[in-house]
Amino acid sequence: MKKVSGQPKTIKFGKISLPVSEIVNDYIPQEQKIVGYKNVLENLAFGVQKNLPTLLIGETGLGKTALIRHLAGQTNNGFRRLNLNGQTTVDEFVGRTLLNKDGTYWQDGVLTDALRHGYWLLLDEINAALPEILFVLHSLLDDDRYIVIPENGGEIVRPHENFRIFATMNPSGKYHGTKDLNKAFLSRFPMIIQLEYPKPEEESLIIQSYSKITPKDANNLASMAKDIRSSYFKDEIDTVCSTRDLINCAQMSEDIGMNMALELSVINRASKEDNKAINTIVKLYFGGRAITTEELSLAQLAKIAYEINDDYEKFEMLMTQSFNDLKSYLDKELLSIDPVKFANLIGFLGVALNTIQASSIKRTSSEKMITRYYEAIKEK
Repeated sequence: MKKVSGQPKTIKFGKISLPVSEIVNDYIPQEQKIVGYKNVLENLAFGVQKNLPTLLIGETGLGKTALIRHLAGQTNNGFRRLNLNGQTTVDEFVGRTLLNKDGTYWQDGVLTDALRHGYWLLLDEINAALPEILFVLHSLLDDDRYIVIPENGGEIVRPHENFRIFATMNPSGKYHGTKDLNKAFLSRFPMIIQLEYPKPEEESLIIQSYSKITPKDANNLASMAKDIRSSYFKDEIDTVCSTRDLINCAQMSEDIGMNMALELSVINRASKEDNKAINTIVKLYFGGRAITTEELSLAQLAKIAYEINDDYEKFEMLMTQSFNDLKSYLDKELLSIDPVKFANLIGFLGVALNTIQASSIKRTSSEKMITRYYEAIKEK
């Protein structure tokens, strides 16, 4: 680690000022865009200022991790993250004894490394953690603030003055592998922040800040998500649409159109039972059902052509499979296709054709198939 000069000594989040560290390390996050969440950032900054372990609770895709990473980056602090997915072991968390040619040696886990060096530590999905992980945390989150490592000769490790600890969790019940945290453990987090989905007008601005879509499309995405979430919270469906899903959809729509982006980022997440309800909501805001699986074949081909490069045999196999579906669709629907699908199909065929023509290998038969359908639709 080394010191860096030229940075401001403090940075403000609302009314809270935090010092900017002069220490450079490999775990300082890169600068990250955050839109909104001013009150949450101020509350987090207060927790950092007072060295209070902080728990963030909220649905998936709300930006819980991003907010803490942003704060660490803005204050030039190292940021370590561990996902407690139910498979994370104490060895990964605390450390373990290893063997080399000179004998045995101790290797710190993520927690111990963060404690020694003063990094910020985020424990994701803490309500999915194994009991032995939570047991380790009890003494660290108590007033004593240390851990004991019996496997390393009973070493006592106390936190560096810059060490901070955060945890996140999704609401228990609707997420596989999660459970309620008992009140005794919850009481070890002096600060608990509940994150809610942004209001549609705020979420629209977030979507626009991460993409180039029009305000109208961003507003429609935010309103669509609000309706999906309303059905989710009423237990009418099991599918929820996060802010992250909307950002992904908006970014993809710049290249492949909104209908296909909705299919890939929203509709395909729904279970078979929820599909009809989700499609009904999508139709309210985007004027029709999203593009069908058969229509997606063309865009998939363009991606395949790019990814498999010179593997001609694999390309032909996937090409044939996709075009069998597509041919069946076009032969039946070509004469009655509606204007929106008509325009999208021309676009998809053009992308696939251009990608294949730009490839370095011979794909004559595949190119002929695409060209035939491309010209047939253009002549309509």
